[in-house]
Amino acid sequence: MKTKQDSAPGKDKNALLKSLAGSVLLVALGVLLLLRPDFATATVAAVLGWILIGGGAILIAVAILNWDVTGVPELVFGIVAAAAGIFIVIRPNFLASAFGIIIGLYLGFQAISTLITALKLKESGYVFVPTLVLGLVLLALALVLILVPMSLSRLLVRIVGLLMALSGLSHLVLRSRFFMSLPRQDPKIVDAAPNE
Repeated sequence: MKTKQDSAPGKDKNALLKSLAGSVLLVALGVLLLLRPDFATATVAAVLGWILIGGGAILIAVAILNWDVTGVPELVFGIVAAAAGIFIVIRPNFLASAFGIIIGLYLGFQAISTLITALKLKESGYVFVPTLVLGLVLLALALVLILVPMSLSRLLVRIVGLLMALSGLSHLVLRSRFFMSLPRQDPKIVDAAPNE
């Protein structure tokens, strides 16, 4: 009769093989994101767009079926959600560019605030050069993000892809070392249960 100890090495190997497969998938996805950063953005946008379309359709149906209770507001929300979903499905990179522009505007306001602080420091006789340099760097970064908004999205996706690939590779190395350290069973030895 087999016990849990007898079947443990087989289960360990099975779990290890699944883990190795997951690590290979992580590396492949990381490399894909490194090479094709717009793929991730477009995929997320498409999923979000279809969710908005489905949700909008449900809101429209609920508004029509319960007109006495919900009326025009529910219908308007449904139409707006469905229209936004259609827009996002048609133009999936819009979300990434909008994100870059919003971050760029935020950095622009921070840059202006930092430059004003640098001027106040200079008028007060304090050291102002590091604050001035920081303000100018923030302003340059803000202009890049506003003028080329997809650059931030692509950079972030590439960083995520690199981290995923490195994580997958490290898991592959660690798990393959563990797999090699598992005891090997001699194929000539047959494990038979004793007759009682």
